[in-house]
Amino acid sequence: MGRHIEFAVEGIVTGVSGQLHVIGRNCEDLVRLGDVFESSYEELRDSSANGAVPRCKANVTEVQLRVVGISAYEKPLSELHPGMTGRLSLEGRGAEMVKTSTLLGSTIESAAAESQAPQHVSGPVTLR
Repeated sequence: MGRHIEFAVEGIVTGVSGQLHVIGRNCEDLVRLGDVFESSYEELRDSSANGAVPRCKANVTEVQLRVVGISAYEKPLSELHPGMTGRLSLEGRGAEMVKTSTLLGSTIESAAAESQAPQHVSGPVTLR
């Protein structure tokens, strides 16, 4: 099973670094260094559906933006946990399509997700 990553862009920091820097909130699974966002989209909500608020994607654009930096509270991180706000530095194709109030999303396939996940040891461990 893969990780679904989604980042809500609340602001864009401009500069001459050649990277796109976005400020916002991690809405789904862990966002890690090296992850690649594959789409940029807006989220529409239909509040007329019996009290439920279903999510619908609109204006979906294909991008290929790799996470090359993560920071929160002015500290560099290797991953951003769900619900956290932070700044992502991105490189790749489609940066011009990212706007304030858009979302960046992707599904990281299980092989890639497992290779980036911390490894756990089961059974007895002998320290030398």
